[in-house]
Amino acid sequence: MSRLEARSYAQGVIRVEDLVKRYRKAETNAVDGISFEVKAGEFFVLLGPNGAGKTTTISILTTTLSPTSGGATIDGSDIIREASAVRRKVGIIFQRPSLDQNLTAEENVRFHAVLYGIFPYAPTYALMARGYRAKVEELARLLGIAR
Repeated sequence: MSRLEARSYAQGVIRVEDLVKRYRKAETNAVDGISFEVKAGEFFVLLGPNGAGKTTTISILTTTLSPTSGGATIDGSDIIREASAVRRKVGIIFQRPSLDQNLTAEENVRFHAVLYGIFPYAPTYALMARGYRAKVEELARLLGIAR
């Protein structure tokens, strides 16, 4: 292993520093100034009782929720300034079904495609490139939500 590889391996793949999340009208912080680092090759478990802030922390790290203060990086990408890069590097499995019943099937697929950086947002489906529309339709069929 080269020196550069050894140094990269030793650096934190996930780095969290003084992370805080306070919801509006809440009396206490959902996440209260946590800091930790996970190095490449390490196994990491986030344990705690209900209400300890585990889901909130993961939501912040996957960019689906913004922190009140503090920060984090995922594989060198800042969760605030480089959210798109972070989304390309992580996978999210939601605790509950994440389809929005107020959106059409195509809008749900588009939302998740944008979330994961697969396709840029385009406001009018009919004006999107043919390849994009075909991929949206394919994903909708795969998910069982096609029109």
